[in-house]
Formats: sequence, C-alpha cells, structure tokens
Amino acid sequence: MWPYSLVSIEAFTLQETDTAVRELLAPCYVVDHPKGQLRWDAGLPSEFAQSNGWVVGEDGVANSLDETLAAQMDRLQLGFDMDTLEYVAFSHIHWDHVGASGDVDSGTWLVQQGDYDAAHAEGNMNVPAVQPELLTAIKTMPTPVLRGDHDVFGDGTVRIIAAEGHTPGHQVLYVDLDETGPVVLSGDLYHFRYSRANRVVPLFNVDAEQTLQSIDKVEALVAEVGADFWLQHDASLFDSQQKAPNFYRSARPTISRRAGARDYGARNVPYLSVNLAKLPPACLAYGFTAIHSSSNDAPSARPSAPMALRAG
Repeated sequence: MWPYSLVSIEAFTLQETDTAVRELLAPCYVVDHPKGQLRWDAGLPSEFAQSNGWVVGEDGVANSLDETLAAQMDRLQLGFDMDTLEYVAFSHIHWDHVGASGDVDSGTWLVQQGDYDAAHAEGNMNVPAVQPELLTAIKTMPTPVLRGDHDVFGDGTVRIIAAEGHTPGHQVLYVDLDETGPVVLSGDLYHFRYSRANRVVPLFNVDAEQTLQSIDKVEALVAEVGADFWLQHDASLFDSQQKAPNFYRSARPTISRRAGARDYGARNVPYLSVNLAKLPPACLAYGFTAIHSSSNDAPSARPSAPMALRAG
C-alpha cells in the first residue's frame, strides 16, 4: 500500500482546521477491456519496496512500499501482467503517480500534450514534483499525444477526460460500470473532500484558473451521467472499496468475443472468474496502493491490499 501522512496541509491551500485528514493514498488501477488493458497511474517508485520500513527523503517525506505493483499482479494471477498491458496512462506526471512506470516494457503511453511537453522539457523545471528519471522508460514507448478527451477503446466505456491545471496535462478517467454505474477517477483534481466541497486549488498547481475550469468540466460530467466520483487519495474511501482479486464489474450478459481473442470455452454465466482476461465481454479495474508520509515520525503501514473496479 501507499498512504502518506502529512505534517501540514498549507500547500493544499487549507487551514489546519479545515480537515482532520492527514493520511492520503496513491493507488493504481488496471482496466481490463475486450480490446485490451489500460493501467491508470503507477503509485510510488518501485525501489521503495527494497527497503524495510520507511524511506525518508531530503525533503522530509517518508515513504513505504511493502510490495511492488508488478509483484502484486504476479501474486494475484490476474491473467495479465506489467508486460502485457496495451495502454498506460497517468493522471499526471508527478512522482507519486508514475513511480512504477519504469516496470513496463511494452504498451502505448496515452498522455496529454501539456504533460508530454513537460516530460521532455530540459530539467522538467516548469512542473513541480516531477522526477525525470522516473519517466525515462515511459518516454521510449509509442506515444499518441492527446489534445483533449479520448475514447480509449472506441466504445465509450473507458474515456480519458482532459482536466489541466494541476499539471499542464492533468487528466481524469471515466469508466462505465453497468453493474454499479459510471465512475470518475479523480487523479489530483482534488486531494481532500473539503477541497472538492469548497473548490480549493493547491498552491503548487501550475494554473489555478485552468484548474477551476477543469473542476467545472468534470463536475458537469459527473452530474450529467450520475457518476460516482472516486477521490483517489482518499484513504477512507479506499478502505471501503473492493480490493483485487475482487472487482467492480459489468453486468452485460453477452459473451461475444473480439476478433483474435483466446477461446476459453463456452460459459453460461459470463463472470465465473476474477480473471477477466478470460471473459472478453467485461471490463474491470484493479487498484493497488502504497504508503507515503511527509513526517519522519511515520505512521504504521497498512497491509498490502490492491483495490478493484470494473467497467463494461
């Protein structure tokens, strides 16, 4: 898992009395669709898993990762791994969202123009909280640069929504879940429920006005489709959700297969297994977390527990 315990929330443009929340999470997700898989966000750097306990950086931020994303996926036997994912997308290029990006050797990187330009800029000095070395591998992958919203699989079930402002190319993810309704994964549009309720923009966002415009855009989408809004850094929300190998799933009864899909035999019920790579008509997502703290006096780590979500 990957929470972090904050000493202060002033950088988020919050007063210490605005919220009692100090522990945040940095989850990742994998969406499994009949046309392929999409990994959304990559959490903390995998190297933190090599240390026992907390790793404290020069800035005083303490981080703990008890199991890498790749190791979790391998242990859970989900039917796909880090080297078989067709697409990789990050909500943005901050270090706590791209940490495991170097563990992928194949796939296509879906990135907005603003973050693409920042990732390739000399020194990445135009965006705070970017660690260029974490982006080295991902920059060698095929990259169809996005300039706005993008329908990942062409059927409207998984859509990247441009929401610039936190970084030049920040984006959120829309996933249509027939069984539970659509959800929107927040990225860092907000970090706290208080921030969402009061339209609070962190001091470290690159463009406050653009952030507010993105907030209006995303909230309008959420209201229009009646989506659940998953605040990704919200530890209490994460604790209440299903974790892999469980998942949120599509309830569509069809079992028609995409061209070239492997044949796993006839199935009377389309969802007999949590390994939805075997069940092409479904689309799902698993999330995986890690811990990080801005205090040397770090909290005790939670047990590793991947999260799950599912679209159809």
